[in-house]
Amino acid sequence: MNWSSRLSNWLRPSARRPDSADVGHHRLSKSRILSLLSRYDAAVTNDDNRRHWAAADGFSANTANNPDVRRTLRNRSRYEVANNSYAQRQQHGPSAKRTVA
Repeated sequence: MNWSSRLSNWLRPSARRPDSADVGHHRLSKSRILSLLSRYDAAVTNDDNRRHWAAADGFSANTANNPDVRRTLRNRSRYEVANNSYAQRQQHGPSAKRTVA
C-alpha cells in the first residue's frame, strides 16, 4: 500500500473511528492531518521569521539588480576579499599568498 492510498484511507470516514487515523503507533485526528497538508511553511509569517522575510519583494532579477545595487554588491565583495582570508582563498584558490599588513 503506497502513501497516497494510505492517506486517502485516513481521510475517508471510518465506521470505527470517524475522527482519527492510526499512523504507526501515533493516533492523529483528521483536523490535524488536514492542517498538516493544507499550508506551506514558507507562506507563514510569524514573529520567528518576520525579520528574515522583511527584504523579500516582487521584483524580477533584472529590476532588482539595477546599477546602484550592483555597485554596492561589488564594493562589499571587494571589501570582504580584502579583509577576509576565507574569501581570499575562495577567490584565489588554496595556493593564494597571504599578505600580512
